[in-house]
Amino acid sequence: MANSPESGLRVGPYRLVRELGRGGQAIVHLAEDTRIARTVALKLLPALGPGAAEALARFRREAEVTARLEHPAIAAVLEADLDGTTPFIAMRYVPGETLARRLSRARDESRPPPDVAELRELARYVERAARALHLAHEAGVVHRDIKPANLMVTPEGEPVILDFGLARQDDVEGQGLSVSGELSGTPAYMSPEQLSGRVRPDRRADVWALGVALYEAATRVHPFAAATRESLFHAVLSEEAPDARRANPAIDRDLATVLETALAKERDRRYQSAHELAEDLRRWREHEPLRARPLAAHQRLARWARRKPALAGSAAAIVLLALGSSALLAYGLGAQGRAEAENGLRRQADKARDEADQQRAAAEAARAELARIEADRTLGAALDELNVQLGTLIFGLRMESAGAALLPRYLALLRAHGFDLEGREPLPALCERGAALAARNPELGGVLLDALRNVGQLATRTAVESADALRPRVLGLIECSAGPGWPELDAARPLWKAGDPGALEPLLAPEALAERTNEQLFDLAGLLIESPGHLAEARALLARILARDPGSFRLHFLVAALGFMAIGQAGEQAAETAREEAPALVHHLQVCVALRPRSGFVRAMLANAQAMAGEYTVSLATLDEACALEPDNALVWLFRARYFSYSPYSAPGIAACRRALELDPTLDAARELQAELEARQPR
Repeated sequence: MANSPESGLRVGPYRLVRELGRGGQAIVHLAEDTRIARTVALKLLPALGPGAAEALARFRREAEVTARLEHPAIAAVLEADLDGTTPFIAMRYVPGETLARRLSRARDESRPPPDVAELRELARYVERAARALHLAHEAGVVHRDIKPANLMVTPEGEPVILDFGLARQDDVEGQGLSVSGELSGTPAYMSPEQLSGRVRPDRRADVWALGVALYEAATRVHPFAAATRESLFHAVLSEEAPDARRANPAIDRDLATVLETALAKERDRRYQSAHELAEDLRRWREHEPLRARPLAAHQRLARWARRKPALAGSAAAIVLLALGSSALLAYGLGAQGRAEAENGLRRQADKARDEADQQRAAAEAARAELARIEADRTLGAALDELNVQLGTLIFGLRMESAGAALLPRYLALLRAHGFDLEGREPLPALCERGAALAARNPELGGVLLDALRNVGQLATRTAVESADALRPRVLGLIECSAGPGWPELDAARPLWKAGDPGALEPLLAPEALAERTNEQLFDLAGLLIESPGHLAEARALLARILARDPGSFRLHFLVAALGFMAIGQAGEQAAETAREEAPALVHHLQVCVALRPRSGFVRAMLANAQAMAGEYTVSLATLDEACALEPDNALVWLFRARYFSYSPYSAPGIAACRRALELDPTLDAARELQAELEARQPR
């Protein structure tokens, strides 16, 4: 290392500013990247000894795995390298304090455990952390060191997961970075399978650790408090976590069930993903039935017997002796006694059957709930995709007529999810279904409302046989789906589109904005975007919503779209504007890719932003991924052609234009670009 950390100078290209914290194996500094004047959190690890080359290769490989995690609630790795023999990891700097520091302060000040309101806020915080963790898992990355010290609480109360330094790719060959062959992680938050080493830990180990952190924050005590390392290991491996209600009476049975399920020692009984944990926390906050179920008495007995086989054997012998004595006694009671005993046994059998029926019904309900969640997720992702493609055609490419090709896709998708807009089902039934969807998932309700408005506009501009019947049904469904606050917006909409500059003024007043839901603010931003000269106002409004909901795909995509629009409206300053906008465009579209990893269209948009940022090799690789994901999407091929239009190579761009027009002959932008590229060809 060129200078020691104590000197306050440099580690690699980073200038150390001040120490942020330290643990058993690393020190974290606030540092400045001298190359681009960026503030980072710089983690310094112990110097590498023999075998440094192999360790560094593994170290960098894991940094590459985690560097692709782009999410507001993840402080992803920016860079990993060596300064001399000292490894360092540069991470996004997040202001605020860790959950560990917040808990320590509460203990030092002898504060009581959280009350009901505080528990609900804590559940919201852990729910959002779990959703971010699920995205990392879906990208193939397991953290392996989730703990309060690695959970940041921002000034706005939002979670950010820190320190993916022990993370590994979730595959057979992946080997996590560890120190001197020791266990990778913090023992107090390690799952039984991590401590035992009998099986390879997976994403359920992170679920366990997040459950321990939630238990500790909800009760102010650790579920496996122990005086020594050995006794801690024994408790985690052999003892059940105490019922959280003993430490905090404000915890009800359902929240205790969530904790019990997250801390199940058998991985198959634990939440199988961080998403499942997040959903049960949401259900608890919103007073809905949980997916998880508390253990029945016989299940607890079976688990106890597996942990204590010797004691269980003795107890079983005693029970058998007691049963034998009871049988002899029953025989001696005579016929009447035997009849009473038989009736008692019959009642017990009936009760057992009833309990079995209840358990089967609960299992069926849980399966139905999971199927509904999956259907909602599929519908939301597909509607998001159609909405953003339509917006790109109309506002990005100025091709209103090309959007007509999307109308059949909208109608087919909605029909498949119970909204047959061309059918004969009564409108009240459709309205009831839409209201139920919005009640259980407000964001999906907003996406559906956007889609219905888009369908209404497309039906107005498109000649379809069912247009006369379609338009009133769509308008009726929009009207009944709009809750409080929407009538004012719907009344202002036609006036604003007709050119009335004051139509939105009352709705944009600070006190009015404070009362609007995220969906209504999103709709307001869309109206501002449609009118020239209001780009800055739309951006400010989206920034306000993004602060409330940093994990929204629609928001990140629309913010990126506004960046593209700003470049398009810059005229002679377009090149300079593109350089200024490119980093933010890349960031927001990377978040979109993390939220919609199967969307080739979103990846194609990201590739264009990467090209603007000068990352040409990365951009072309992203385009290849986009075409592989959606080979039949004309817009993906159009974006590929645009990439080559900025290069000296016209032939690949012409081929991409031809492919786009094969898929969608109405895509005039591809036809115009093809003509432009062919004109460049040497005669």
